[in-house]
Amino acid sequence: MPTQFQANIAEHFSGDLETAREIFAEHPWLLVPDLQLDWLERGYQGTYRNVEVGAGSPADFAIHFHLQGKLYIQLIRLASPRAPIVVDCSQPSEFIAALQDVQSWKQTVQDRQLPFQELIPASGVVFMYRIVIGRSSQFSENEKAEMKAAQNWDVRIRSYDWLIEKAGEYSTFMVQALDACGPPKSGAEFVSDFPGLVERLDGPTPPYLS
Repeated sequence: MPTQFQANIAEHFSGDLETAREIFAEHPWLLVPDLQLDWLERGYQGTYRNVEVGAGSPADFAIHFHLQGKLYIQLIRLASPRAPIVVDCSQPSEFIAALQDVQSWKQTVQDRQLPFQELIPASGVVFMYRIVIGRSSQFSENEKAEMKAAQNWDVRIRSYDWLIEKAGEYSTFMVQALDACGPPKSGAEFVSDFPGLVERLDGPTPPYLS
């Protein structure tokens, strides 16, 4: 039996891309991997919206988390919940467009051309990427294979069904507590916050992060 929150999320993820963006703006913690309320409250996990990544398209969202002495930044590209992985060659593919954006971001990071490049230390910061697209329950076996083939250690591709399943893991009390942490910050705040995120690499790791 799905929770009320999970059912609400599933209903909204049956709509278009803008509807999905509104849900993430209201519940940005859904995008955070290995989510922990105390980490989120203490700033060891966080979310940002519309983060500029060089000359290409901005990331819809960016998340950060500290783990084992490293700062992980994950840039996220959203595609429509209705988008397929494989389409007729005559049609534009949201999946291909999302992959191209991620490749552009990766190249910008590799070329050290990020707008906030001077804030990034030589080591300790790891960039990763994620695409959220479609509903895996509606994907063909061929689409699932294409999705798997496009992934590697730093690129993750998830469907909205994965997030719907995640939404069912939280009680009403926990959803309210996570929502109380606030909406995602802006891309400009990501840049202004970055030095503070980096400074934590040199500080002691709290026991709950060990």
